[in-house]
Amino acid sequence: MLGVGVERIVSLYWAIIYEDDGPNGACGQSCSTTNPWRRLYVCESEGKMRETIRRIEDDTERKNSRVTGVFHPAPFGDNEINFIGDG
Repeated sequence: MLGVGVERIVSLYWAIIYEDDGPNGACGQSCSTTNPWRRLYVCESEGKMRETIRRIEDDTERKNSRVTGVFHPAPFGDNEINFIGDG
C-alpha cells in the first residue's frame, strides 16, 4: 500500500473533551460540594461530533464550560474505547 509498509488500515475517531467548574446558579448545592466535570465522548464521524457538541452546549448550565473537539487515528476494527472518568 503506497510503498510505505502500512500494516493496518486506520480510521479516525473524533473525541470531545468536556470540562467545567461546577454547577451554575441555584441548584441546591454550592460549588464547594459539587465536583467539576471532566468527560470524554468518542464519535465515529465529524458529523456525530458536531451534533454531540451542540447537544452538550444546549443541555449544560454549569460554570466555565469548555468543549474541545479533536480527532485521533485508531486501528480499524478495534472496538475497545477507554473511558476517562472524573479525577
